[in-house]
Amino acid sequence: HLREYVQILRTLFQTGAVDFDGQHYQAHASISGPIDVPVMASALRVGSFELCGAETDGAISWVCPGAYLENEALPAMERGSTKANRQVPPLIAHAPVCVHENRGEIRVAVQQQLSNYPRLPFYQQMFAAAGFPEAAEEIWSDAMIEGTVLTGNEAEVRQRLEGLYAMGASEVLVSIVQAGDDPDASASRTMAVLGEFAKTLA
Repeated sequence: HLREYVQILRTLFQTGAVDFDGQHYQAHASISGPIDVPVMASALRVGSFELCGAETDGAISWVCPGAYLENEALPAMERGSTKANRQVPPLIAHAPVCVHENRGEIRVAVQQQLSNYPRLPFYQQMFAAAGFPEAAEEIWSDAMIEGTVLTGNEAEVRQRLEGLYAMGASEVLVSIVQAGDDPDASASRTMAVLGEFAKTLA
């Protein structure tokens, strides 16, 4: 489904018209002319990252540990792009971020604000592939939080952000996790770090 959907959109945007009869979709349409709009796709498991490498203008991860992106996702994108004889498209890495030092309060915040992910089979499988089979218990373990959520003081969170770019992310998409007795203060600290870090990328 995703492969055909991407092919339809990229053809329409790049050429201004599409005539497509696939197994899942049929599309026969035209627009006033080609438009420069990148077509990216959300990716979670290795197969979708490989498809993104072959077919899309970029892959967008969601709640994936950094090590999984480096060791599984990026190699899969490279395999896909090699098979398609094209350059590897960008990886936009999604990262939950929380500037906060109290690990217990971070754990509570993650369990509350990101609780749904370990309950979903596809995410459980992704976490297992990332080395966290305990995701099958449908709860965030401390190791899963450490591997996925960028936490700590300001300097530690900046270092984790830099690490995502160093391992190959083209962009970082963040979701703020608010922790502690004063969640607004936690969010403000996180926003301040993100703002300062963004200046270094300009």
